[in-house]
Parts: sequence; C-alpha cells; structure tokens
Amino acid sequence: MDYYQILGVERSASTDQIKVVYRRLAMKYHPDKNPGDKQAEERFKQISEAYAVLSDPKKRAQFDQFGSVDRSNINLNDIFKNFGFGGLGDLFGDFFGTSTETSSAAAGDDIEQILKISFREAVLGANKTIKINYEKNCHLCGGVGGDTVTCTRCAGRGSTQISHGFISLSTTCSKCGGTGRIISKRCSVCKGSGTVKEPKKITIKIPAGIDNGHYYRLNGYGHAGSNGGPNGDLYLKFSVTNDTKFTRDGNSIILHQPISLVSAVLGDTINVETVYGYEQIKIPAGTDSGEEFILRGKGIRGGNQIVRIFVETPKNLTFEAKKRFKEFAELYDNAKNDKDIIEKIKTFFKGTLNA
Repeated sequence: MDYYQILGVERSASTDQIKVVYRRLAMKYHPDKNPGDKQAEERFKQISEAYAVLSDPKKRAQFDQFGSVDRSNINLNDIFKNFGFGGLGDLFGDFFGTSTETSSAAAGDDIEQILKISFREAVLGANKTIKINYEKNCHLCGGVGGDTVTCTRCAGRGSTQISHGFISLSTTCSKCGGTGRIISKRCSVCKGSGTVKEPKKITIKIPAGIDNGHYYRLNGYGHAGSNGGPNGDLYLKFSVTNDTKFTRDGNSIILHQPISLVSAVLGDTINVETVYGYEQIKIPAGTDSGEEFILRGKGIRGGNQIVRIFVETPKNLTFEAKKRFKEFAELYDNAKNDKDIIEKIKTFFKGTLNA
C-alpha cells in the first residue's frame, strides 16, 4: 500500500501539505456524507491510515525506508496529539465542525416571519401580539414518531465502528440517524414525523428605533427539536410602513412643514408635530422654502427632528387680491430702506388674502 499514492501527494510533500490534502479527502469520503456507500467508506479508511502514518515523522521515515510500517500497538490519539490535533475526536471536530461522538438530539428548525409595523411603532417601540405556526412534539407519541424497535445495524448504540488496520472510528449510524431506534409503526397523529403543526399567539416588545429590514430574534420560539433537542429560534424581519408626514434618515426624523406666504414674509410662531407631541418653533421674517429648523432630541434614540420649510404660494386669488399684490410690489421696491417697512407690510396685507 503506497500511502503517498493514496493521498495523491509527492514524496517530498510537507506535513502541512499532507494535512490540507487529507482534510479535503476526508470531508469528501466521510461516511456521514456518504451514508450506505461502501466504496466511500473503504476510501475513507485508506486515506485515514495514510494520513496517520505520513503525519508522524518516525512512521513516515520507516515507510520511506522499508515501504511498510508496524501497524500494531499504535495509539491514534497519541499520534494526533503529537501533531497538533489534540486527539482523534479533535481532529474530526476541527475538520467537520463537530465531534465524532454521536448524539441523537437535534435542535428544531428556525422560523422566519415578516412583521409589519407603523412608522411610529418603529420609532417609539410597542407591544405586539403575533401569530406563528410552529411544529411541536406530537402529544400522542411524545415526538418519537410511533412504536419503535432497536436498530439492527448499530444494536441500539446509535453509532457504528469503522475499522481498518489500526484505525477504528465511530460514526453516526446511517440507518437510525443516531437514535438507536427504528420506527416499526408510525404514529397515527404525526405520521411518523414526531411533530405536529400548531398556531400560537405570542406578545413581543418591539424595541424603540427598529428600522425597516431589521431582524429580531426570540430564542426558543422556533420549531420543536427532536429526541430532546432544543427548539429553534424565531426571527422576525420588520417591514415599516411609510408615514404620511414623517420620513427617516438614520436617527433623524424629517418633517416637511408648510407655512403661508405671509408667515414667511413677516415671521410667525407655529406648532409643529413630532411623534412625541407638538412643539413650537419661531419662524423669522424672510424665511425661504428649504430652510431647516432643528428640534433636538425629537428624533430616534436621542436623534433630532429636522423641520424643512416650504412656503405655500396662494392660489385662486381674487381680482382685488391680485391688484393688491401688484401694489405691494411697488411699495416694496420704493420702501426697501424704510425702517417701518414691516409694519407697512402688515397693514398692507390685512384682508388681502382669502382664507
């Protein structure tokens, strides 16, 4: 048996190169990834033996010199510890993200659900009652799926042994999935799945400041786990409806506030709406459309509200009003330097515009 040929590496390959190649091959041929495939299982045995030898300098030197190794009295855990893997279990934990020790318990699937909320609920937070459809353990069979018998392949252990030479690995039984039991008669309620669907209402507290597209996770509110495994989680994805008055920019709230032409020319004090109530702002004389005023702390999570002014142009003026506007234009041109211009304008506009 040529270990270099089995791994497909040159005889000059470094230990790190051998490790990389073995990792790729082991992930490809591991029995958990190829249930019931005898060829893949045999290939996995061979590459594991080749790696165990070529990753040990002494064994590799012996193989290079004599073309064989002494396969007796070899402790695989010691081999892997000597080369930085911390034992056989850690080796496969490193490769596959799990331990080779089998466990039949499995966490339930997560649930993802879109939750529509208003702009004000997103800004202020709210308590919301929602309905979810989740899978819970069947009340009749207790989540087992029906009447069961001992798995004949693993004899109820939930795992099987793979041996080749001095290598012996434990892997999850592909027939029973690690439970050690096989369903002999399916449950009449869940039809063997072990779970049933059930609607459920839950009340959640939406945090203040949630934005469109944000996720909120509730641990343990997903589908039921199997064989004693924990429930999955519930992920709520927020969809925030547009508001007729407010828009959001980060933690700022923007309000487009109309004011009359007279208020813009002469100045005024107006009431402005916020999500927290009404606030007063002072409009200086001569304010133009597009000018902004800041209401500090009236935004989101301590942000500000930006009041963006636009001046309403009067429409449907009477003949008399149009005549007065022409007179005002002449008055304004002739009295720009007059200190009493504001009082004259006030007097002039009195009764000019229709309500």
